[in-house]
Amino acid sequence: MVTPGTVSRMPSLDQTEELVAVDGIRFRVVTAGRGPTLLAIHGTGSSSHSYRPLMRELGDRFRIVAPDLPGHAETRILRARPLTLDAMAKAVSALCRIQGYEPQVVVGHSAGAAVAMRLVLDGAVRPDLLVGLASAATPLRGLSRIVFPTVARVAARSKASGLFSLWVGRREKVRQLLESIGSDLDPAQLRAYERLAAQPRHIEGVLSMLSTWNVAPLHARLPEIRTRVLLIAGQHDHAVPFVEQVRLLRALPDARLEVVPGAGHLLHEQRPEAIRELVLDEIRSVQGRSVNFA
Repeated sequence: MVTPGTVSRMPSLDQTEELVAVDGIRFRVVTAGRGPTLLAIHGTGSSSHSYRPLMRELGDRFRIVAPDLPGHAETRILRARPLTLDAMAKAVSALCRIQGYEPQVVVGHSAGAAVAMRLVLDGAVRPDLLVGLASAATPLRGLSRIVFPTVARVAARSKASGLFSLWVGRREKVRQLLESIGSDLDPAQLRAYERLAAQPRHIEGVLSMLSTWNVAPLHARLPEIRTRVLLIAGQHDHAVPFVEQVRLLRALPDARLEVVPGAGHLLHEQRPEAIRELVLDEIRSVQGRSVNFA
């Protein structure tokens, strides 16, 4: 049994997995590399596994800490709670506090970028650089803002989540879903998503998160973020249109936007070497502001 603040270590090659119980949530946290801390937050329906390629690329420069978000993969919710943006941010904030993480860089992918931005706004982390990969931090528009959460809410409260996991867990369905967001992954990466999609508990967590997700209050506060922000978009991202990245860029006081050619929504898995170069270039550009990444 894992008690609050205690850690169970499970070494795996060049990575370390930890189980950390914090405020009714048992996090799985994957850590790799050495150097200043880089906190990596994955997106909806994914897990810490999505950062493995980036760990290989940036592990020589950073200690990369990647938790599974509540309700996702191996992070278990021990006490029932809604998986709202606020709740997600508070949970990750508590994890950082208990573990003493003081990241100099925070990277968030898709909805994970919204969590990262909320952490910065709350003062839970004070990084020198915030990186948003395919950031999903703008409110849904039109009918989709009503229909999408409603469908997820109905599914989350019924047996539909189990049926959905059986349907989406089939190999061809997983591949089709990933291709629909512009991401053509290799067989090993595809198998990782197949395993996730076949887990009813993971699917329930994803649907619960989607049914309550609301980034409108966050988007209204984006002008308050004073941290340097690097937004990176995939050229063929069909999940978060490029126009939404432009909306983010205009809302943030100190940000720039880069595009990775040929990449889709899962750009950090498809083109980790490109992400490495963009991140390191940005670090070099902010070092003149007395930022220390040594």
